[in-house]
Amino acid sequence: MLINHRGVTFQGLNIDIGHLRHVRWVKDDDPKSQINKDPNLAQNGKTAAQNRWIAYNRMRGQYASAMEHAAPEAFWVDKTKCSHTDENGRIQNPTLNPCAEGISAVKAIAIAQSEGQKIYTINKANAQTALQKLPIGGEVGSEIRNAVNAGKEVTVHEKSINKHGWKGFGYIVIDPETGAGAYLIEGSGNGGEQIDAAIAKALNINQLAPDRIKQSIMTYNLGMLNRVLSMVEHAALTVSAWLKCNSELIINILVLAIILALIVAVIRNAPALAPAAVIVVALASKPAMAASSRTSCFIDCTKATPQILKITMPEPILGREHEFKAEYGATPVSRFDICSCKDGGIVIWEVQKCGSIPVGAIPIITDFRWK
Repeated sequence: MLINHRGVTFQGLNIDIGHLRHVRWVKDDDPKSQINKDPNLAQNGKTAAQNRWIAYNRMRGQYASAMEHAAPEAFWVDKTKCSHTDENGRIQNPTLNPCAEGISAVKAIAIAQSEGQKIYTINKANAQTALQKLPIGGEVGSEIRNAVNAGKEVTVHEKSINKHGWKGFGYIVIDPETGAGAYLIEGSGNGGEQIDAAIAKALNINQLAPDRIKQSIMTYNLGMLNRVLSMVEHAALTVSAWLKCNSELIINILVLAIILALIVAVIRNAPALAPAAVIVVALASKPAMAASSRTSCFIDCTKATPQILKITMPEPILGREHEFKAEYGATPVSRFDICSCKDGGIVIWEVQKCGSIPVGAIPIITDFRWK
């Protein structure tokens, strides 16, 4: 056999920023302060301070999304070796190939807008008419519809873009009550020496209101501890499931060990009984061998129902299932289910297989609980 090796080429870079947590509050929420007297800020039944806080959270989310395409470009693109447009609008190195570029949610929407596409902002107020006109189907369309029906605001362009070696959609899901949101891209690279931008999901959530500062700080500081405790509890659940499934085997092994000890004592005192002792051991070992050939044991979990997803802690998962799965790296999200386990933990496993997670397998353990 002749193998002709021509080397390996670098096609792109994928980055997944799964979770971005912040605690923010308004320094001046006094309605008499000059900064809070702007009548344009007092709307939607909220105070000026609340609307300022929401607007700031939106701005920080857009900035974080922009950094998702800017950071890979800054670290992995040598602009001395490719053509690009500088900050003054001048083209540098025009005789060289164009520099690779990244894609993020805000950049995808900006590209679509520059192409003349319609940009949809869909919320509760226009959901009934806008969703009917939404020309996007598949998983992205389903996720957008679910988000809007759950009270979120979604910004998305009308059709797929094909730019910088990447093809797909960019869209933003915002919680209008907080300004926090998810900045997502959904698509694939089509080759070429491009940065496929890559950011499957960037979440800017848990930006909590001033009246929840104490609770948010506790949630923030205990997040890692919750994850560790969830892992310990899941390990205990796994051990419990294994013991329950193999209880017959364990009992038979213990009985066999006792019989062996007694037979050894008998043989020492009466060697002539050795053949009979061997027969007894052989007969006693049959139940243990039969127990060891059992089918696989499973952890006590089931697919989480909407009722369970509604009561999960530290916050409900219902209405943002796709975002939740992507936060923990379970992508593509259509291949995974959210499972509720007997110990109260929430894990992520293969679709339609929550009830058959084998003992010894390691599902995606989250820091969420349902009881």
